[in-house]
Amino acid sequence: MQPQPLTPRTAFDWKIYAQATFAGLSPLIPVPILDWIVEEYFRRRMPQAIAHARGYGLSREVVGVLNRGGESCLASCLVFPLRLLVEILKSLSRKLLYVLSIKEASDRISYYWHQAFLMDYMLMAGHLGEVESAVAARQAMDRVLRRIQTSPLEQLAGQVVESSGQILRRLRRARQNPDDPAMQNQRRLLTQRWSEFSDYLTQVAVDYHRTYLEIRTPEATEEN
Repeated sequence: MQPQPLTPRTAFDWKIYAQATFAGLSPLIPVPILDWIVEEYFRRRMPQAIAHARGYGLSREVVGVLNRGGESCLASCLVFPLRLLVEILKSLSRKLLYVLSIKEASDRISYYWHQAFLMDYMLMAGHLGEVESAVAARQAMDRVLRRIQTSPLEQLAGQVVESSGQILRRLRRARQNPDDPAMQNQRRLLTQRWSEFSDYLTQVAVDYHRTYLEIRTPEATEEN
């Protein structure tokens, strides 16, 4: 018999979603390359920040799996120059069409919120204790995220973006002072609205659980 999915933690916790929110806001930074650097900085902080908030410790190898994704180190190095050129061109074009930056930021925030939620679930399910299970967990998360075409979180992400003027200053203040009034207002908005997505997030967790089992025990899954 296959294990049943755990009940996920669907309540909003700023410690879980802060890095995801900051990473998603990066397209609003009006400086080419700096926006990408900021996104990478906060994206890579997500695993350790989420684990720390839940009282877990992750090995360096597991953090590497979560940050690296499906690419090998060699592949990442080989495509870096091309990726850098693409990022420059994208950044320059986005500064000319700020509306596109707003849409991209909303999409990024929603994407990283999903990632943060699933990383939190992976911790709770014990999937990040060993490198082997962490690799399967990362693969399952990637598959789930690729299947999500639209999400109710996108509307809330858009509200966060619309209220995020002076983004560089806000990011700097948030790093220096977590109790900054502007960030407090955003945290209140997120806390008030997050409960609306409890059922949706539960379904995302169920999809992840099923996908993880398919990756870890493909023979048992085929028999069922």
